[in-house]
Amino acid sequence: MATRKRSTVWLYFDHIDQNPSKVKCQACGETVQHSGNTSNMLKHLKKKHPVESAEIEAKRKEDATASTSAYESPKAKSLTSKLLKMIAVDIQPLSIVDDQGFREFAREMDPRYVLPSRRSLVRTDFPQLFQRAQSDVKSILTEVSDRDITLTTDLWTSRAGEAYMSLTCHYISKDWKFRSHILSTSHLPGEHTAHAIAEKLTTEAEEWGISEKIQAIVTDNGANMVAGVRVAGFKQIPCFAHSLNLVVQDSLNSSQSVGPILQKCNSVVTYFHHSTKAMDKLREIQQQINLPMHKLINSVVTRWNSVFYMLERNVEQNQAITTALCVLGRSTMCLCEEELEKIKDMITALRPYEEVTRELSAEKFVSISKVIPLSTLLLTSSSDLSKKGNEVACQLAQQCKKRFMNIEQNYPLAASTWFDPRFKSLTFKNNDNIKVTKEKIIHELQKMKPVPAPTDLDDSPAVPPEEKGGIWTMFDQAKKKNQEQRTSSSMVDAHIEMRMYGDEQLMSRETDPLEWWRSREECLKFSSKLARKYLGIVATSVPSERLFSKAGQLISDRRASLKPKNVNMLLFLNDYLNQ
Repeated sequence: MATRKRSTVWLYFDHIDQNPSKVKCQACGETVQHSGNTSNMLKHLKKKHPVESAEIEAKRKEDATASTSAYESPKAKSLTSKLLKMIAVDIQPLSIVDDQGFREFAREMDPRYVLPSRRSLVRTDFPQLFQRAQSDVKSILTEVSDRDITLTTDLWTSRAGEAYMSLTCHYISKDWKFRSHILSTSHLPGEHTAHAIAEKLTTEAEEWGISEKIQAIVTDNGANMVAGVRVAGFKQIPCFAHSLNLVVQDSLNSSQSVGPILQKCNSVVTYFHHSTKAMDKLREIQQQINLPMHKLINSVVTRWNSVFYMLERNVEQNQAITTALCVLGRSTMCLCEEELEKIKDMITALRPYEEVTRELSAEKFVSISKVIPLSTLLLTSSSDLSKKGNEVACQLAQQCKKRFMNIEQNYPLAASTWFDPRFKSLTFKNNDNIKVTKEKIIHELQKMKPVPAPTDLDDSPAVPPEEKGGIWTMFDQAKKKNQEQRTSSSMVDAHIEMRMYGDEQLMSRETDPLEWWRSREECLKFSSKLARKYLGIVATSVPSERLFSKAGQLISDRRASLKPKNVNMLLFLNDYLNQ
């Protein structure tokens, strides 16, 4: 335990052992009442010993100055900076600076350091850091080329009942690294109409100076979101993960035999979760027959893969579940052999979709270059299983055709797939679609302006006026004609680059396409610009969903009254400081 600092006044008084409540003045020998503080001692010195009293006052001012300089020292500023980062990165409540345990910890680390108050954090420290961080991100975004930025956006309602709209930004940097930033988490009061969403998107784009740099916005398939993006004048790309969720949900709902089985499985899981006796019996039987001590999984309506995990776990634990239900007198809840076989068929049909969903959720960045290959593979898998009489696979194949029917005709998706050295045209099912895509790419390449060559001989001395029209005239005319031919040869160059890229062998799926393009940027100068543009489009709005997951942590019970502007500030800094 740290000892309490002794007051300077004790330099002028002594304790009286026989009477602890009194002290003796060293200057005059007079005894003074001491009641656990130094008030009477200071009064005595001020009244009878002004010189000593002045010395104590000077010492106090010196200590106060030292304390202030310590607080404003580089070390104190560094500690405050680390405190701000800890609160933002770890999503700690601002009130942590008022918590007794944390204050004692900080005092033990450095007794001279004074923690900023919660008021100071909210009104001064965090706003200043927020302003610097915003300026930094704006500066970074000015370096991004036009039409190279993709945004994702989504809507979310906090536990305080306030609606928020997220906006995240994604692009490929000049050094071929995928970059992303959270731009805003804006409070969106009132009805979430297409015009309200469009107005917010337009305002944010103008504020960040990226209106001309946005090539697409990825959203879910909500009608208001799709319309809002289009009203704002941007291209909307549907979130692949959301589309996949709709494919599976619609397939499960379309199959008449699936509903009763899912309901029965849900009832079994709910029974064990709500009964301590049943859960204890299940664990006991799991141990007896050497099954993994896994808990049963309940399905969630909004997440189709939770249905898959529930079915998979029920099959794994079927023997233990059946035994426990029979022992507990609930044999009517047991799955029959026919139902069990149907569940196994469902798992087989859904497994490829679970694999794709897991991949989309696990990777930090998923380019839309994967959308056409994955949708093609899913359709092929479901079609093959449907031929074997798998009812769910048949429904999945039908929904895939419905949702992804014209996906190869979506130019950004098709161009991104072509510019991915792992795929190119391999996964296109229709050769006409890849032909049209290549023609559009060549047209884009032809519109790119080559770097103009200098019009004069920069490294040669100027021609004197009297020599103009002399022997060099023919050379100058030939040079000018050559430069004009070079400028008009972009069509030839476009075809050459397309052929050069097409002749490159396909890379393995483990290859980083961005690293591949970084190493080819010099020889495929124009194609690499389009590759950066189209490979930088994200396939899902998962980044926005992840943001709301953090928002849920931020607006917790301890921070339910956090103002929307502070929610936006802290989520932005959480992302910025984690870069």
